[in-house]
Order: sequence, then structure tokens, then C-alpha cells
Amino acid sequence: MRTCPRCTRHLFVQRSRHDLYIKHRTLALLSTISSKSQPRKSSTRESKLEAMVVQSGEGSVHVVLVPYPSQGHINPVLQFGKRLAGHDGVRCTVAVTRFVVGSTTKPCSLGSSPVRVAVFSDGCDEGGPAELGGHRGPYFQRLEEAGSVSLDELLRGEAERGTPATVVVYDTFMPWVPRLARRHGAACAAFLTQTCAVDVVYTHARSGRLPVPVGEADGPLRLPGLPVELDAGDVPTFLAAHDTHHPSMRALLMNQFVGLDNVDHVFVNSFYELEPQEAEYMAATWGARTIGPTVPSAYLDNRLPDDASYGFHLHTPMAAACREWLDARPAGSVVYASFGSIAAPGPETMAEVAEGLYSSGSPFLWVVRATETGKLPAGFAARAKNTGLIVPWCPQLEVLAHAAVGCFVTHCGWNSTVEALSAGVPMVAVPQWSDQTTNARYIEDVWRVGVRVRGGGGGDGGAVVRREEVERKVREVMEGERSKEFMRNAASWSSKARSAMGEGGSSDRNIAEFLSKYRSQKQHRASLVAAMASSERGGGGGGGIHVVLLPYPSQGHINPILQFGKRLAGHGGVRCTLAVTRFILRQGEPPSTGAVHVAAYSDGYDAGGFHEAGSAGEYLSRLESRGSDTMDALLRAEAEQGRPVDAVVYDSFLSWAPRVAARHGAATASFFTQACAVNAAYESVFTGRVELPLAADGEESLRLPGISVGLTLDDVPTFMANTEDSPAYLDLLVNQFKGLDMADHVLVNSFYELQPQEAEHMASAWRAKTVGLTVPSAYLDNRLPDDTSYGFHLFSPTTETKAWLEARPPRTVAYVSFGSVATPSPAQMAEVAEGLYNTGKPFLWVVRASETSKIPEGFAAKAAKQGRGLIVTWCPQLEVLAHPAVGCFVTHCGWNSTTEGLSAGVPMVAVPQWSDQTMNAKYIEDVWRVGVRVRPDGEGVVRKEELERCVREVMEGERSKEFMENANGWKEKARNAMCEGGSSDKNIVEFIAKIGLI
Repeated sequence: MRTCPRCTRHLFVQRSRHDLYIKHRTLALLSTISSKSQPRKSSTRESKLEAMVVQSGEGSVHVVLVPYPSQGHINPVLQFGKRLAGHDGVRCTVAVTRFVVGSTTKPCSLGSSPVRVAVFSDGCDEGGPAELGGHRGPYFQRLEEAGSVSLDELLRGEAERGTPATVVVYDTFMPWVPRLARRHGAACAAFLTQTCAVDVVYTHARSGRLPVPVGEADGPLRLPGLPVELDAGDVPTFLAAHDTHHPSMRALLMNQFVGLDNVDHVFVNSFYELEPQEAEYMAATWGARTIGPTVPSAYLDNRLPDDASYGFHLHTPMAAACREWLDARPAGSVVYASFGSIAAPGPETMAEVAEGLYSSGSPFLWVVRATETGKLPAGFAARAKNTGLIVPWCPQLEVLAHAAVGCFVTHCGWNSTVEALSAGVPMVAVPQWSDQTTNARYIEDVWRVGVRVRGGGGGDGGAVVRREEVERKVREVMEGERSKEFMRNAASWSSKARSAMGEGGSSDRNIAEFLSKYRSQKQHRASLVAAMASSERGGGGGGGIHVVLLPYPSQGHINPILQFGKRLAGHGGVRCTLAVTRFILRQGEPPSTGAVHVAAYSDGYDAGGFHEAGSAGEYLSRLESRGSDTMDALLRAEAEQGRPVDAVVYDSFLSWAPRVAARHGAATASFFTQACAVNAAYESVFTGRVELPLAADGEESLRLPGISVGLTLDDVPTFMANTEDSPAYLDLLVNQFKGLDMADHVLVNSFYELQPQEAEHMASAWRAKTVGLTVPSAYLDNRLPDDTSYGFHLFSPTTETKAWLEARPPRTVAYVSFGSVATPSPAQMAEVAEGLYNTGKPFLWVVRASETSKIPEGFAAKAAKQGRGLIVTWCPQLEVLAHPAVGCFVTHCGWNSTTEGLSAGVPMVAVPQWSDQTMNAKYIEDVWRVGVRVRPDGEGVVRKEELERCVREVMEGERSKEFMENANGWKEKARNAMCEGGSSDKNIVEFIAKIGLI
């Protein structure tokens, strides 16, 4: 078996990282534990650690399996669960809907395996999918809505009982499940129930490589990853031009791959030897591993005691009657026919199949579900009673394994197909719909274990299967020239299936490797927690978690990551080191970063920083090359000094950082400094769902995935609206997502309640967690002593602002600042100056020293003399926004300034300049409703009249009270998010737990 290079590389990185981590942590812990102090009272942290030791001592891996609620999906996922549960120390729970459990014809029989059954609701507890018209759009939507809530409760309940889920294995028909798993700290494993070949076809359809629908004129099709050409009649029917099913079915199959590149594992219900080229393609594309065939062990390797049936029966099998009838027939003489649990051939096809079976001259056992018996020709069952037996259901595997069966007339559902391959029974393929057409092609032309009738799918718009065709194909398999060849090939595939699942076989190895990862994590967790608890009892100061924070070297990126570091350091046993460039360290006052240590590295421009470079592209290139080398040296030095790094939290602008972290065995966490909405917009470009340049005018509404509001070109980030404006920055922003699926954590500087739909999108697409707002604790929850400012000041604040504000009445001052980077033109600065003056409101305006020459001559003196305004080169913005005198914030809408305005509860006048500021302005005005947005004229300049109007509207207009109430509402929500147990606080605690204990 060849190994996928991508998978090998990923596994190597993970194993190397784990080995390095063990080495570094062991050395640090040994050093710590060796030091002892006087006995002292046990701390809360010690108690928690001791409780974790007890939990970790159990050492069990808990796998929760969530199949799509239909017989054909439950069975393979359940069988996979039995395989997992057959390993020591593995607990498995299969979650099925209440309707499924209530419809099971006898109590679930899972043999002696410890697979437990738990229930959740699909919102159709009484009637299942039939309540909403069957397996189609309305049911899929209800399943997601109700299932999300009840599965969340199920996982929470497991955790409260002391059996938290380690991994959630979910059916890919339910791509929303990973959101829930991540919410509970569980890994995610996607389970594809169909063949590798079918998955490859859908992958090409989703990527656009295979245009759909596929018509007769499009064949034959040569698709990468497939060893055989496909005609239009071979592709899954939902992709075919003649498909008449509800379009939601096609969407369901295509959406299996949503977020698949971000899950921890991808499994396919097949075995490598059956589809080697297809399996290699799935491994290279999705990191997929084959773990099948998922049939009961008694019919394969017999390694699981009493595993002779699936255990879930939604139809009543007539086992005794079938067995007795088969026992009376000679070996290899019986034709077994079944069209599965869902397919519904039309009455005409049923009549033709009946007569074809009868005319074949072979005894036949035909399964016709109770709902389908009315389609049989009148009197046929009685006429055929000496030749055939018709039953509403039977134990199919037991029948296929019976010596009397010599041929299987099948609809080619994948479960039925793989059961026949496992049993070594040749087939007559009568595909009806979905993947069955592709499976039929493989049965006939790849595996060569049978033949395919032509004209199938009578109930689904295709030509009717004629009796002569059925008879001819049955005779060809049972007694034709190739009958022995079919039997030899079928027996060979049966042997290969057994070998794949036998000890050391291809599928068995993949299952064992999957479990070994979580076993080793559990064992490491137990030993590490025990050591840390011992360290706490002994009073040692080492043995804590060491996090290195690596922001992009600019004020607006350093501040939020530094504040996140302070939050981490506020937890006992966490050491944080902020890595900034040498140039940054030389600017302004010495940094005051509280409990966060500071270390320096080089961006290659130690003397002049960004401005020393010739262009943005040149700076970014040097930052990567020199930054990689000097960060490597920094991490090595930390380890040599006994402080090995457990995790590197890196700015998503620095997508090269994970390579450096991996060399030192450190986990990685990507930190997005911008809003969830902005990230979702750039992610759409990265994934190709949105093409640039955007084809819309200024008034046309754009709907971007994951974003809760319609946007115009004026609302999207400027680099998306004008791709010619600084292409280096556009590349930087889009490439934030490069390699993100390999990061261990993804963090966003926002809080869930602020942008819930956008946060959910980022969680689903990139398993991102919100950890903001990242402003000093004094302005939020006040949980961190003395955290009243960021600590890094690249500009020198003036001291006169406080005295000036103290002299103004409450909510009378308009505070104005355009941030640390934006550079409005002289014309724009003049308009702002006059607009502010004309409002009649006292104003405090920050104009950086490099920008003061753009102010109209004599304006500052005039405003100051009349007591109308104070212009300063820099000020402590949060302190100003929190002052009672401030009633309005005229802002450029940089994300840091926006979040500070929200945290302080100050209404805003949005004057966006570039980058993400336009989208933030849209949310300020239309989503959070905390202010208004100025509109520039045809020359792109905001005129004095417009600025005056907007300031007056916010401070004294009809909606001024609404703006203030909304601003105070968001201020309260921001505080709650960061308070103990709040949405962001929980995510931070979970992050610490993961990097420190797993």
C-alpha cells in the first residue's frame, strides 16, 4: 500500500511534535518536582488537578457515533463502533433518533460489545422523516435545527456524568455535527458511508471539475482518481441530467465535504485493496482512511464474540422461514433478490422482475418490503410458491452466507454490495438511484463479480427492466460461460475483505492507528496531570504551561494578542512570553506588560522597521525569512533555559510561524485580530466561493457565506473591492487561511454574542473560538489586577487630556481619532476640522505628529482659544472613551477602536478609511445600531456638512437615545463574555486545558 505524502507529512509533524513535547515537559516537570517546600493548605487549582488525576486514571477513550437516521447509514457506523469497542479502554456510544429507537422491531442487540445507545431528537419523534415528506430538504433542515440542540445536550450530559466525549464520529450527511463536538472539546471524525469511487465523483462535482448535471453528450468521463471511465448512466443519479429527485438531495451529497478539510479524521466504509487508486486519491485530497467493510465480524474475521448481526432492525426479518427454505435447496442453486430498505421500483418494473426471476428456472428468495407487495402481479406469489419464496424482510448477511445462494439480484446499495463481496456471492446489478449506478459499473467492469441489467430505475424516470433481460442476466451469472469466473472473483474479494479486517490488515491498521492517538493522549494527560498536581503540592514554581505570543509587528496587532496573553497569564501555572521585533522594542516608552514577559526577534529591519523596506511585499518577504530564523533561535533559547514552549499563538498574518513551532514540538494557535465577519469575507475568497474582482455596483447587495447581512461594494473590505489597491496586502489577508487546517487552535478577537452567525461560520469552517474582547480588564470584568492599559505605546500620549475632559459636562464631547495607520488627505483633514467645529460640540481630536501639518493653518489655536476643541498627538484612548464627558466617538472603524467603543458603551460616527474598516462601519450602523456612517461625495471626500450632520444625529438627534441604549447593551454583553463562565472566558479556559493537559 502506498502512503499519501500529505498524510505522512502530517503524521510526522504530529508525532515529532508529540515526542518533543513529552521530552521537554518531562524535563521541566522533573526539575520542578525535585524541589520541595513546607506543607501548606491545598489550593483550588490543586483540587482541580487532583480531580483530573482521578478522571485521567480511568484512561478510557469515549467515542460518540452519530449516524444519519436511516437503516443503511446506522448499520455501518454502528459496526465501526463495535470494532472500536473491541479494543481495551474504548467506550462507544451510538446516538440515534428517538423515532429510530421507537421503530426498532426488537430491542437493540449489540452483542457482547460495550456499545451503548443514546437518543437525540430530529424534531420528528413520532413519525421520523415521513412527517416532513421523507428524506428531503424540510427534514434535513429540521434534523439540523433539532439535532443541534439535543445532541448538544447529549454531549453535555456525558461530560456531567464523567464520561466526556473524546471523539465524535459523524455521518457526513450531517456536516453540522463538528460544531457541537468542538463546543465540547471533542475531536471530529467524518464517516463517509459510500464507496471511495462515489466520494471521488462527488468531490469533483463539488470542486467544479465535473460540471453538473451530466448528460449523455458528456461521456465517457475520465476523472482523476478513478481507474475506469464513466458514462452518464454510471455517475450517481443526483448528478445526472435526467434526475427527477428533489434538489435538496444533490445538495446533501455535495455538502458532505463542507468543512471536511478541518476535521481531525476522515473515514471511508471500504477497504484499500478494493479501490486502491480511489483510496489513494481520497487520502491525498481529504486525508481519508479506509476502515471497512463494516459488516458483522462473524462474516469476516470472527474476532468479535457474538457479533453476528447489526443489532438495529427497522424491518421484521423472517429468519426461521428463510433458513428452513434455504436448507432444502442444493448448494449454489438459489437466486436471492432484494432492492434494499428505500428503493421503490415502479409496478411495471416489479412485474417484469417477477416474471424474469420465475422464467430463469432457478429457485429464488425475494425480499419485497410490506409497503411494496401491492406492486406484485396478482396471484404471482401463489403461482411461484414451488419455485420461489417472497418475504417482507430477511437477515440478508445470513442468507448471502448460506451455501444454497449462488447469485444476488441487487439494487447495488453500498451496504448490500459490500455484504455480497464479503460473502463471496456473484451479483446481477439492477441499480435504481443515487450511488447504485456507480456501484453497478464497478460490479461489472472493475471487480468483475457479475453483470448489469440495462434499462434500470423504472420507478425513477429510467427505462423499465424487461423480464427477458432479467432472465438472461441471471442465467449468465448462474450457468453462463463466465459463471465460474464470477465465482472465483467473488471468492477472492471475500478473502481480501477478511484480510483487510483481520489483525494487521489495511483497515485494521487504520483503526488501531486512530485509537492509538487518543490512547497515548489519555496516558500522557494522566501522567502530566499527576505530575502537575505533585508539583503543586510540592510548591514548585516550574512545570507550568509556556505560551509564546507572536503578533504581527504593528500597534493594532500587538495590543489584542498581548491582552490575550494577560488573560492566559492570569490563570495559575501559565507563563506567557510576547515576541516582538527589535525595532518595536526601541520605540516609545519601555513596555509595561504585567505578567507577560517580553522577548525580541528580528524582522530584518531592526533600525527602521516597516519604513526601512522598499515596499509592503519586500517587508513581508524579509519578515518571513529573518523572522523564521530568529524565532527559531528564540524558541531554542527558551528550551535551553528550562522553559520549553508548549504553544505558539501566532498572528494569522504570519502564516509561516507554525513551521517554526513544529520544529520545537509546540502546539500552534492562529490568532485573527479582525472581526469574524471580515474573516468570513476573506475566507470566501480563499476557498474560491467568491471570485475577485467582485461583479457588483455600489448599490447591489452581495450575499457572502456566513455573513448575516447583505453588503454592497462600499461595505466589503477595500482590498476586495479594489484588487489593484495594494495587491501585497490582499495576498496577505487571503493567505491568512493557508495551512490553517493544520493549526491546533484558531482564535478570533471577538465575542460570540456580537456576531453569532459569523462566529458559527468560523467555528464550522475553521473550528475557530472567540476569545475577546481583548481590551484591558479594567474596562471589562476587572478580574486582572492593575490591567488598566495595553502596555505597549508606540506613540507618546499627552497628559493634558484628562484635565480637559474633567472640565466638560457628561456626554458633551465628541472624541475623534483615525488610528495609528490611516492617513487622510489634507483636503479630508480640512473638512473634518470644519465639520467638528461647526457641530458646536467640544471635541478632542487625536492627530498623530506625522499628520498635524494637514490641519488647516491656525485651526488648532482657534479651536483651543474658544474652548471648542483640543488637538493632541496621542492619548490613552480607552481612558478617554470611558470618561463620562465623552458622548460620541468619531472613528475610522479599525477593529481595535471599534471594540473599544463597544466596550466603553460609546455611540459612534463611522468614517472608514480602508481595509476592514468599511465592513466594521456597516455593522456599526446596520447590525449593532450604535451609530451612523458618513457618506463621501463623488470625489471620495467626506464634506464638513456631512460630518456635522452625523455628529449631531448621534449626539442630539431623534435616535440618539437608541444609540446610547444599544451601546450600553453591547458594553454589558462584552463584559459578560469575559466574566467567569462567559462565552469568551470558557473558550480561553478550554484552550489552556487543551494545551496544558492533552
